[in-house]
Amino acid sequence: MKKKLVLIGGGHSHIQVLKAFGQIKSDEFQVTLISDVALASYSGMLPGFMAGVYEKSELHFDLKKICDRYGFEFIESKVIKISQKLNQVWLANNQILSFDVASIDIGIEPQKINTQHQQIIELKPISKLIDKWEKILNTEVTKISIIGGGAAAFEVAIACQQKMQCQVQILTSPNGLLKSMNSKTQRLANQRLKKLRIQVRSESVISEIPLIKENEVYLVATSARAPDLFKNSDLPTTQDGFVKVEDTLLVEGCENIYATGDCCQIKGYKLPKAGVFAVRQGPVLIHNLLSTKQRSYKPQQIFLSLLVSGNKRAILSYGSLSFEGRLFWYLKNWIDRSFIRKFS
Repeated sequence: MKKKLVLIGGGHSHIQVLKAFGQIKSDEFQVTLISDVALASYSGMLPGFMAGVYEKSELHFDLKKICDRYGFEFIESKVIKISQKLNQVWLANNQILSFDVASIDIGIEPQKINTQHQQIIELKPISKLIDKWEKILNTEVTKISIIGGGAAAFEVAIACQQKMQCQVQILTSPNGLLKSMNSKTQRLANQRLKKLRIQVRSESVISEIPLIKENEVYLVATSARAPDLFKNSDLPTTQDGFVKVEDTLLVEGCENIYATGDCCQIKGYKLPKAGVFAVRQGPVLIHNLLSTKQRSYKPQQIFLSLLVSGNKRAILSYGSLSFEGRLFWYLKNWIDRSFIRKFS
């Protein structure tokens, strides 16, 4: 009988698994993909969409279409529990699925802001943000505040300013903006923000917004927190709730459950939450699913970052190097479009 391979989530690693398994036409596995959305958004193109550079249809992987192409089962539902003891997953639609092998690639969730205001919108999940952003475009907005200090906050602030042409500000912690990047990147980013008249305000950690004026919008781009799924499961997790994995991408203590991308923490490493790692983990995951001899994933110590800086310009950051200009936007555009085409 075929082994039941259950892929939980449609992240960057699992997109590669679907294509690889579909092309080799292996008789070893019966593949099922479970995702709470049929259209998985590519986060790298989100700021471009918000700025009006890309259409909504251009930044999605159609998970159901991909599964249908290769004869895999697709289930659109949220996974609420995983049991390594029973080799089962529980779905929000009341299904319970058994598996021989499972893999988790579900990304992260933003830190919660204590508020009931409809004008506060989280950047993730992207599918919900897209719908809300389209509604914002049809309303009169006088001010947009982006809460966060990472690359997403920087890029989204610029996208908002370009598209909405209203007052835009970034609210970040006392650590400031882009503190995980080199000083030259920080300087170039702040120069672009100043030129575009986007203010950066350093605040204490923002956990609550008690009062919002009419025609104001807050976008939450705060640091990541672990998915709630792991609270209900019997998988080993870190103190902050991310699932623990070995360098083979196997969940610690498990022989048949893998995890990749932002939802996990690899033993011996403290990686930033960036899609580049999930992309590089894809080939290792494919090999380890197909082979009894497990390969180790070794994260790159230096990786390329391309930050959209407005008007079809971007900042290139690599190690201690940093440059800004149009050439780097075209490079980013080419990389992003190529990735979408490769797996769509």
